[in-house]
Amino acid sequence: MANNSILIGKLIYDALSQAENITALVGSGIYPLVAENETSFPFIVYARTNVYSDGQTKDGSFGDKVGFQITVASDKYFESAELANEVRDLFENCILYNDSLTIKDIKMTSITEAYNDSTYIQTLNFECFAE
Repeated sequence: MANNSILIGKLIYDALSQAENITALVGSGIYPLVAENETSFPFIVYARTNVYSDGQTKDGSFGDKVGFQITVASDKYFESAELANEVRDLFENCILYNDSLTIKDIKMTSITEAYNDSTYIQTLNFECFAE
């Protein structure tokens, strides 16, 4: 079976857009790669950051290690931090799947924060196994 880990963005979007605690804060403000300048706060941007073959696992599965990044932006610091915490709770240690891809063993590897142009930015980096 072909590994479709390059298509992880669909699973990320589905998870974010179906999480009521997240959509209560951002509405439909969930974007791949970039949000336009006119986008209202708060919002989320997600991106795949890397994919590399991980070979065969102990249980005989073949798959890839996949990195992805979720950036939370708000004009209020505590709102950005709370939303980042919701994102972490959603993804860490869960299993996401659709007809062509399963991702598991999701863990946050780092989080950074920044302030730029009146925007508080929280950037969460995750790594997972995709098969």
